[in-house]
Amino acid sequence: MCADTRIWVIEDRETLTPHIRDECPDVIVTPVRRDRIAAISSPPNLAVVDATERPSACSSIRAMRNCHPTVPVLIVSPASTREPLPEDIDDFVMLPFQPGELRFRVSRLSGEGREKIATASEDESIRQIRARYRL
Repeated sequence: MCADTRIWVIEDRETLTPHIRDECPDVIVTPVRRDRIAAISSPPNLAVVDATERPSACSSIRAMRNCHPTVPVLIVSPASTREPLPEDIDDFVMLPFQPGELRFRVSRLSGEGREKIATASEDESIRQIRARYRL
């Protein structure tokens, strides 16, 4: 991933942001509250929405789509919820993260995955993720 890749993590509490920074240390990760989405004029390459609380996540997704409709949206959701995934998302990741899964999805959605040839170890991680989730 490129160092100039910008990710907004839209969440009420800054609990998800450190995990994304750990998994994707070479990108710019910025926590953004839903009420600040419209105020920031320079959009990110990707928005990651915390979907632990679905009503809040749905509002965040709508705000992103209204203000920055071309930005891909990835949600992070706990596996134990019985609620359906929100509509109008580009992809999702279930908690807890599998090794390399978040990095793979961030890379793919931010456009980096199409432009970069993966190393052998990254290639194997991607194959394992795809096999596990039948992607």
